[in-house]
Amino acid sequence: TACHNILPCLDNFERALMGKNVSKETQNFLLGFSMIYEQTQNFLKEEGVKEIITKPGDEFNHNIHSAIDQIEDPSMESNKIIKVVLKGYRLHDRIIRHASVVVSK
Repeated sequence: TACHNILPCLDNFERALMGKNVSKETQNFLLGFSMIYEQTQNFLKEEGVKEIITKPGDEFNHNIHSAIDQIEDPSMESNKIIKVVLKGYRLHDRIIRHASVVVSK
């Protein structure tokens, strides 16, 4: 679907907006990126696309998560999410992209 195809663009806007300690000129670009990012998010929301809220410490769920790596972490229980690499999304009730995560062994 078109909504699925636009998700990588949304990811790239998020990465671009993470920039810190940038020049004044770059800040102006980031302001424009921020506006486009917000507009894209609003469009997706209107179409019924919702982010799958996933955060470190959550239990891994193969229905909504895709484990891209497993790491030994003595401070965390097994099968818990250590890091979210890529956000997941659903269109209404259908998963259009699983959240890519790193999981504890």
